[in-house]
Amino acid sequence: MFEPGPPDLPLLIDTMTLLGRLTAPRLPIRNAEDLWRPYLDDPEDSRLLAGGRLLYTDYKPLNVLVEGGRALLVDWTSPTRGPDGSTRHASSSG
Repeated sequence: MFEPGPPDLPLLIDTMTLLGRLTAPRLPIRNAEDLWRPYLDDPEDSRLLAGGRLLYTDYKPLNVLVEGGRALLVDWTSPTRGPDGSTRHASSSG
């Protein structure tokens, strides 16, 4: 299980960086723009969430396994398609 702070945090950052480079597969997964549209003051802003990158949306300690010097993401029940860089931005917002 992931332990917040050093030494696990750099491993998670490496995994998130790698994930942010992956193109979402051509599978029926949800789109970030559709997911967040109901929560936006202006539904037109959802276009900012459009994209083709694969997003992992269930970050919590039990879903990040640290093994062999790597952080592995588990519980992919809600893969999402979204914009470039969104994983990085989401992680920095707390």
